[in-house]
Amino acid sequence: MIPGQKKRAVYLFAAMILLLGIALIYLLLFNVGLNISERVTTTYGTETPVAGEREIAIQNSGDHVIYNIVVSYEWQGYDRKEILEIERLEPGQEFIVDYEFPQELKQVNLIVEAPFHQGVEKVVAARKSSVELSYEFFMQQVAFIGQPYSFSLKVCNSGPATSGIAVDERHSSGFFAEENAYETYDFQSNECKTIKYVLTPKTAGSTKINFIIQAGENEERLQRNIEVQE
Repeated sequence: MIPGQKKRAVYLFAAMILLLGIALIYLLLFNVGLNISERVTTTYGTETPVAGEREIAIQNSGDHVIYNIVVSYEWQGYDRKEILEIERLEPGQEFIVDYEFPQELKQVNLIVEAPFHQGVEKVVAARKSSVELSYEFFMQQVAFIGQPYSFSLKVCNSGPATSGIAVDERHSSGFFAEENAYETYDFQSNECKTIKYVLTPKTAGSTKINFIIQAGENEERLQRNIEVQE
């Protein structure tokens, strides 16, 4: 090989290595799709949504299959520990983490990784809630501008006595005149409380009323759709 050809070959090889490196960096830093979510399952009937088990889900929110997913956790005083492997997740598919964390831990830092993808981390509750709550709504699905819209949420505690359960009612200020409502309650075992609300609609259209219920480190979210008419 003459010197000029050898020099061009070296440049070409260096360019190929550089392009390969850029591609790998892109895959490692920008290829997203893994997601961790923590929620309380809720079964909705015609009138009564009932809170179920707290669950942790690993989701593929991307548009391609993700292979060889490794799930591990760590916390202060505990070394990082791998707890399961997921062979593959299809786009839109999720995997429920079924694992008993050490009893002395209230929360852990969950870590999810896969080759050529950004890893994700999330602090999640390590123990299931000892609070057993159920809910029942008493509310119409249609409200009218300028007329008081009254509704209520019945909360029942079927577990042991507990205190400091916060109920945070949130709605759009564009649809209702009143501010959001936040209250805390103490519950005895097998006690029910009915929380009453009155809002004044001011804008026609479709909106939502949300309820965030906090019991210790556990949070549950409920939502109802409302149609405001003139």
